Amino acid sequence: MDSKETTRKTLIHHEHVPMNDYVYMKHTEGSFGKIKLADWLNNVYQFTDNKTEKVVVFDTVEDLINSGWVVD
Repeated sequence: MDSKETTRKTLIHHEHVPMNDYVYMKHTEGSFGKIKLADWLNNVYQFTDNKTEKVVVFDTVEDLINSGWVVD
């Protein structure tokens, strides 16, 4: 299974439950970030970049994936 499909299964179907307060993400260009567990459980894709601390809200999981982010 590729990383995009794992991301879909994790974020849409909640197949892989994180053990802490975040779902950790990585970008195809090497950046890292996270989604708060509470947001994830409510299907809110509010993402925080670890380096820049920039917060981005994606409308859909596909938007998040298409921007280069996948579950780490």
